[in-house]
Amino acid sequence: EKNIQVQYEEKADFLVEGDREYLEKAVFNLISNAVDYNVLDGRILVGTEAGQCVIENTGKQMEEDELLHAFDLFFTGDKSRGKKGNHMGIGLFLVKKIAELHGMRVILENGADGIRVVVKK
Repeated sequence: EKNIQVQYEEKADFLVEGDREYLEKAVFNLISNAVDYNVLDGRILVGTEAGQCVIENTGKQMEEDELLHAFDLFFTGDKSRGKKGNHMGIGLFLVKKIAELHGMRVILENGADGIRVVVKK
C-alpha cells in the first residue's frame, strides 16, 4: 500500500543465540513499526555489522521526550506519526525485554530521514 522500498546491507553477520520464537516476535515488531510509521514511497534499511543490527525507516522523527519513553509499557507517543489507534504501546516494551533476556540492548534514535533502531550485543 505504501510502496516502501526495503534494502538489506550485510557488512558482517549478526548472530544471536536464544529463543527463536521470542526473537522472531521482536524482529517482527521492529519491521512492523518501520512499515506502520513510514511514509508513502518511503524506505526501510536493515543492516547488520559486527555486534549490531540496524533498522531505519523514513518518516516523521520523534521528540526527545518520546524517544526517552518509547520503551515504556503502554506508551504510544505522537498519534500523528502513524496509524491512529492501531498501536497499544506494548511492542517496543516487549522488544526491549526480549533483547535484554538475550544479553542485548536496543537504542531508538532519530536518523537522517526518520527513525533508527539499533540492536547491540
